[in-house]
This record gives sequence, C-alpha cells and structure tokens, in this order.
Amino acid sequence: MNFNFKKIIAAALAAVICVSLCGCHGKDEVAVSAGDVSLTSAMYSCCMVQAYNEGANKVYQNDNTVSNYLTASVESKPFVTWVEDRTDEIVKLNLALLKLEKEGKIKLTDDEKSAAETEADQYWNNYSYSTLYEPNGVSYSTFKKSILCNYLKTAYFNSFYGKGGSEEVKEADIKKAMNTNYEAVRTVSTSITSDMTDADTTSLKNKYNGYVEKLKKDSSAFTDIYKEVNGMSDSDLKNATGSNTGVKDPLATIIGGKNTSSPDDNFAAIKSMAKGEVKVFTSSSSVRLVIKGDINEDEYYYTTLKDTVLHLMKDDEFDKKLEEKEKELNIKTNSFATNQFKVKKIKIPESTNG
Repeated sequence: MNFNFKKIIAAALAAVICVSLCGCHGKDEVAVSAGDVSLTSAMYSCCMVQAYNEGANKVYQNDNTVSNYLTASVESKPFVTWVEDRTDEIVKLNLALLKLEKEGKIKLTDDEKSAAETEADQYWNNYSYSTLYEPNGVSYSTFKKSILCNYLKTAYFNSFYGKGGSEEVKEADIKKAMNTNYEAVRTVSTSITSDMTDADTTSLKNKYNGYVEKLKKDSSAFTDIYKEVNGMSDSDLKNATGSNTGVKDPLATIIGGKNTSSPDDNFAAIKSMAKGEVKVFTSSSSVRLVIKGDINEDEYYYTTLKDTVLHLMKDDEFDKKLEEKEKELNIKTNSFATNQFKVKKIKIPESTNG
C-alpha cells in the first residue's frame, strides 16, 4: 500500500518535472530557422521590439498627442497588427541576409564590423536602447547582431549598386538625381504663434520683406540677419558653425523634394528660383526667407549625399531582389518559442510614450 502510494507520488513528481522542463525557454532556443541559419528567441524578441519602435515613431510623427500606441493605427492598420506584420518582415529579411552571408554572397570587412559594434554601443549606452530592449529579453550581444544584419543589408546593396558593384550606378547619374531631389539654400524663419495678433503677423511679414531689400543691396547681410532671427551673438554663431568642417558655406542647408525622407513644403517653388534669388514664403504657421544656392558648387554635398541619393534611386529595385531571396527561404517557426512574444506584452520604459 505504502509502496504503491510512493510509486504514484514519484510518477506525479516526474510528470511535474517533465512539464516544467518542457515549459522552459532555453538561452539559445531557436525561434525561426531557414535551412542552416536561424534566429533565437531573443533575436525574435529583438525584431518585435524594433518593429514596435518603428510603429511608435510613425504614430508620433503623425500625431504626437497619442498617449497609447496600442490603440492607434499605422498605415491604415491597427497598431498591433502593423507591428506583427513588420516583425515578420524583419525576421524574413534577417534570415535572408544571414543565408546570403553563409553562402559567401555577403562579407563584412573588419572596418564594417568595427563600425557596427561602435554603432551598437552608441545606441545601447548613449541613446539608452538598453532600457527598451533588456526588459524584453534582448541582451547587448543580441542587439549587436541585429545591427550587424543592417550592415549586411548595406553590403548587399553595395554589391549591386556601389563602386565596383555588378550594377554600379555612375557618378553622373547620382549627381543628376541629387540635383533633381535636393537644393542648397540659406534660410531663416519665424513661427506665427496663436497669441500673435493680425498686426503682429503683418509686422513680421514686413520685417522679412525688409530683409529681402537689404539682401538685394548686400548679399553678405545674411549673416547679420541669421544672427538676428536666431538671437545669436558673434560667439554663438562661431560655436554653432565651427564644427561644420569641410563645407564651404556653414550657413547653408540642404532641403529635399517630395521623394526624400524630409520633403520641404516649398521645394518646388524654390527649385524654380534662380541662383542667388531671394524670396519670402508665408504660411499659416511661419514666415520664411530663402536664398537659393547651387548644390554643385561644393563637392562636400555630393560626398555626404551620394549614399542617400543612391538609395533613393535604387531602394525599390533592391527591395524586389530581397523579396526574391526571401521567397526562396523554407522558413520553419517554433511556435512554442514565438508564441511567448506578444505586442501588448512588450515592456516600454516609463519615460517612453505607449
């Protein structure tokens, strides 16, 4: 009787231990795989947190008053659905890139690996990404792997379109696209606030029209105008522009057209202006003065913009190449590993919206 009872207790304990062991998620547990490449559960979580962060940024850019991202929409999708879909995209992309690396079709140089590590360290420590990723089971080493995947993507892109690539884009074509999508200008602006009267707004417009007349007589007057509008002293200006090494005109800025990541509202009108022409643009929110420059007069702009312009030219085509590689993957998902991760369960630092 006692012996049988002990056997029953022993069997029950064994079952409990078995369930307990089966319910544990190991450190290097594989969440998804494609042949001889795989992502761990931690890397899967990293992909989801990255997707959450991207979605949150899109919500914020559209409406910075949103207090709970989970109730918002992104690109006509509920936030949670968008993040889930984006997570799948990032997972597929990383698997495809790792497979290409495994096959020897992508190889990072030592300098690229070093740059990736530096970037990962900066985001993790200087930009406090650790406070977002660590509570969600992502270590620094896993986060660094995700940054390395970004570098693999860049290396693969350059293997087609970069210098010496199989479909190298010539410098003349890049410069042509740069001229189509970007302009160099000198510009200052003042906001029109809700507490300003009509008289205040009229006075502001007159002030800017006065700047135009002053510049017509003396183009060098822009420096004084820039300091006046921005409330800067000579030393303030020196400190603000002293780090702009390599650029001929530290008071100039680059604006982009509708196809760029930060389109300028006045770009089309500015593009039609003649070099050196001065114009005032007035909207409901600001009064702005613009002097059109020539982006081709300073090689610095081409040097700093060429990669951005190249992506502007070729990203859509490149994405199709990646999609073809992703279709070739035979992805296997470990549902036991992936089902533990839910968008609504992502831990967000208190200082972060959401």
